Amino acid sequence: MLFMSMLLQQIPKKKILLLVGDTFFIILSMAIAYYLRLGKSDLLSNFTGASIITITLHLFTFYIFDIYSFNYKFTTLKYFVKLVIAVAIGSILVAFIFYLIPHYQFGRGVFLIKIVFLTIFMCLWRISFADFILSAGAKKNIAIIGIGSAGHAIYQLLRKNINYKIVGFFDDNAELHSKDVEQHSVLGGSRHLSDMAQKKRNRCGGNSNYSREKK
Repeated sequence: MLFMSMLLQQIPKKKILLLVGDTFFIILSMAIAYYLRLGKSDLLSNFTGASIITITLHLFTFYIFDIYSFNYKFTTLKYFVKLVIAVAIGSILVAFIFYLIPHYQFGRGVFLIKIVFLTIFMCLWRISFADFILSAGAKKNIAIIGIGSAGHAIYQLLRKNINYKIVGFFDDNAELHSKDVEQHSVLGGSRHLSDMAQKKRNRCGGNSNYSREKK
């Protein structure tokens, strides 16, 4: 119990909430499929083993596919494709275990209906989570200093992170000032940094952070 308590303290609360939601919707998709196919609502009591196998393998597959990483935007097509593939691979693993242990398995109809509902629920749950949970936290404004290879690498690293908002670049090359780089403006040189940071902080009402490219 102490180990589990220490482990949970290391996991961000939002990830725990996402995990709990996934578990709930896996169970819900199984229950709906079971009811639609057989007209019964005693899934967990009659198919306890099959339910545990299904929940465990789907959560494991989501973890392997990095579905719980907040470094990706949950509402992009690329993320949804990865999520659907994770559901499909998880379902294949479940089917394989059911084949090896036929005593613990659903009927084919329940299994297929479950896949459809689970895919829909996972997508809707991610959209809702992004809109109502993740968007509730204030994003940190980031200005990147330097437009060299390291600056571009920092941009590629941060642009997918939902916790940050890139406000622009700073570079001492005057020819780049007021031009766009990676769809963001070059706000000026290093001497403009302090003034621009203060203006950005006052306008956005948030914190500004700076990622500096090593020369």
